[in-house]
Amino acid sequence: MLSADDIHKLEESRDKILSLRDSGVRYCTVLRLLLNLLGLYTGDTDDGTLMEEALRESLNQEMFRPMPATRASVEALDKFVFDGGVLNGSSSDQHCVICLERMLSGDQVTCLPCSHMFHANCIEQWLRYGHICPLCRFKLPTDS
Repeated sequence: MLSADDIHKLEESRDKILSLRDSGVRYCTVLRLLLNLLGLYTGDTDDGTLMEEALRESLNQEMFRPMPATRASVEALDKFVFDGGVLNGSSSDQHCVICLERMLSGDQVTCLPCSHMFHANCIEQWLRYGHICPLCRFKLPTDS
């Protein structure tokens, strides 16, 4: 049986997925309008081929298909033990934005090239599915 927390997390995930779907629909609608305007401007009476090609291209973009970071790039990241001191000019009250838990002295942390820090396990799991920093969208290398 699911707990109230589990149900709440599932509802949040559902809402995020629906929001992404709605954003995709809006994106396609704007694209369709732009293509129609282009057709009016150029006098091109396309039979929908241009539209289909544009939609296919947009769906193949990486914003719709997250790709994992390469194993070598993840292994090359700076890893260290958090000492609870001042890091990057900020106080020791640092939080991992992936798990939202406070970094405690002795925790294993990993620093991305963009200087953002996360719990080592959290960012390694994150990078198995996507190659982009969850804070600033810095891109790590991928296999493709």
